[in-house]
Amino acid sequence: STILVPDDYDRIQWAIGNASVGDTVSVRADIYYEHLTIDKSISVMGEDKYNTIIDGNGTENVINIEANNVNITGFTIQKSGTVYLGCGIYVHDGSDGNNISDNIIADNYCGIYLDHSNNNVVSGNNISDNMLTGAVNAFNEGVGQATNQLSGESQAVNEVARAYTAAGKNWLVVGDTNYGEGSSREHAAMSPRHMGGRVVITRSFARIHETNLKKQGLLPLTFVNGDDYDKVQEADTIDITGLTDLAPGSAVTAVLHHSDGSSEEIPLQHSMNNEQIAWFKAGSALNSLRG
Repeated sequence: STILVPDDYDRIQWAIGNASVGDTVSVRADIYYEHLTIDKSISVMGEDKYNTIIDGNGTENVINIEANNVNITGFTIQKSGTVYLGCGIYVHDGSDGNNISDNIIADNYCGIYLDHSNNNVVSGNNISDNMLTGAVNAFNEGVGQATNQLSGESQAVNEVARAYTAAGKNWLVVGDTNYGEGSSREHAAMSPRHMGGRVVITRSFARIHETNLKKQGLLPLTFVNGDDYDKVQEADTIDITGLTDLAPGSAVTAVLHHSDGSSEEIPLQHSMNNEQIAWFKAGSALNSLRG
């Protein structure tokens, strides 16, 4: 049978609680400030993914799937908690065979997390707007925010990235120590690549995340002198030199162009082997395999 929200129940969770295995919960377009736990095999379907919004109000996972064969489609799922793990959708260990399709999953610390979950179909979702939503801006301590150098506005990182890409500008990330800790999922590297990122410069990387960046065709670099991190200014534009002759162990340099017209060079290093350099030049490991 089909249960309608808000016709039969005002809240999606109430409808889920009163549904039976095999039922469909059909949700009309509106904003629902809820956290959902789906613990039975049902379908939860939004009327219109652009206007049927489940909002976690900045806390916890927005949707927890704790059953097999759950179907979720047709929603915008947004604003999870901003600490590990705050997810748009968290599929729990042992919850298998689920279908998550045609949703917009945005402004979450993590988009979709599959915790030892198997045989799921995840397709047609827009998840790129979760990029760096939990990152703290070193210049103003804003979370998930950066200054758009084209407009001077403070915006969500994903909005700034889209603006740069639309304007034909390459962009990079400068991070502190153990960059990517807790972000071993490939999406954490895939999303910056998808949105036009080229380089990540840090004091140090979490090992798995560094490998994932290489696979996605981004160039992970570290400061030769860690204190050089503090030389980077918010309004800098940065040139990366030494890429034409990039080879294992070769030197790379960042040229910082400051807003006062001055510039300075900072030595960088990389850990890429010949195969990984080929990935970077091709745009990703997959592109390299395609020839």
